[in-house]
Amino acid sequence: MGIISYEKKLFGATIYRNLYSCSTTSICTSTPVRELFKESPHRVKLHMCDSYSKVHHALEQESLGRPSENIPYGKQAKSFNTYETVESFCQMNSIGTKPTKFILCTALNSCAKTLNWQLGLQIHAYMIHSGHDDNLFLSSALVDFYAKCGAIMDARKVFDEMKTHDQVSWTSFIAGLSQNGQGRDAFYMFKEMLCTQIKPNCLTYVGVITACAGLKEAFELGLSLHSHVIKFGFNTNSFVGQLFNDCYAKWGSIDHAVLLFDEIHERDAILYNSLISGYSQNLCGKSALELFMKMRNNNLSPTDYTFTSIVNACGFLTVLFQGKKVHSLVIKIGSERNVFVNSSLIDMYSKCGDINGACCIFDQTCEKNNVLWTSMIMANAQSGRGSDALKLFEHLLTEEGFIPDHICFTAVLTACNHAGLCDKGIEYFNKMRTTYGLFPDVVCLLS
Repeated sequence: MGIISYEKKLFGATIYRNLYSCSTTSICTSTPVRELFKESPHRVKLHMCDSYSKVHHALEQESLGRPSENIPYGKQAKSFNTYETVESFCQMNSIGTKPTKFILCTALNSCAKTLNWQLGLQIHAYMIHSGHDDNLFLSSALVDFYAKCGAIMDARKVFDEMKTHDQVSWTSFIAGLSQNGQGRDAFYMFKEMLCTQIKPNCLTYVGVITACAGLKEAFELGLSLHSHVIKFGFNTNSFVGQLFNDCYAKWGSIDHAVLLFDEIHERDAILYNSLISGYSQNLCGKSALELFMKMRNNNLSPTDYTFTSIVNACGFLTVLFQGKKVHSLVIKIGSERNVFVNSSLIDMYSKCGDINGACCIFDQTCEKNNVLWTSMIMANAQSGRGSDALKLFEHLLTEEGFIPDHICFTAVLTACNHAGLCDKGIEYFNKMRTTYGLFPDVVCLLS
């Protein structure tokens, strides 16, 4: 702290704060950097971002045992707010200071994060004017920018016009296709990447696995991808394993998820959460509880996501005693403030026949959102308290300014059914269309 304070005094005493003095001071610390950042002229702010990010990257590369001559795309703009970066770039440009390639990449990355379409286009135009448009890592940043802004055709054009491609550019484009709902194209691009002898990395697999998850032939493609993961040695990667676990659970192939889980020796909480959730989704409640106990025995702390899955498992198993034990752990860890955990608890208590327990959870939750209100309406409906469910719904409409969705109306119609209020059910059914612009299935009314 003494050295940092001395640096700040020297900085303050400097009559002409040039790029070097600002960037050297900024390297020393992160919290004081923000104060210096605000005090600095606009033309030096981007250089501060540049210098600090480079040092951050160099230290990270050194810790990984890799050289740091080049600054790859994805390491920029970590030290400062993206809006500040964009603002400073604009100021820098207005006074005629020429940005470096790294600063251009940093600004593009910030534009992608903030969806600043106009500035991103201006940066692209500047790149063409200054002859930087053939730079590999800048072009990769452009692909990412256009993809994140939803302009996938522009991203494709930039990618196709690149003279060479590397791992980063391929990964950026595959991820962009995935983000824009073009899963099949993402998979084909992945196959094309393999033909170029460029090896995929972890992020490449993240993009292509996510892309294939929603396709009709997802399971077959998933098996093919899994074989590639094994071939390139990523089968023991916890993050890739978690993604595959999620996909296999979604595809209803829990056995494959279990086999994949067993292959990974270093299992973290995320991986456990993934398989517990998979068990819960596929109604394998007993297996979910057993894995949860194993997770606890391995001294891994459950998260809100873990509790949501395991409470759901207790609900459809109707094991109230086990559910209460999990509830006590929720309170002990402090997850009772999470609205999704509380929503699962309400559902669990009602399914186990303890509607009073569900009401207590609901009343004790300070911040109630749509999910929690809907859970309480459904809990009353499924417990034969249709009138109470409808009163709660009417209170929401008149007092809370609540805008119901399909799921909420399903709970309301269920309440009407249990209470024998057919006319009221038809009234709500019609309101879905006329008042809220929802288009329900007739099966919803018939049920």
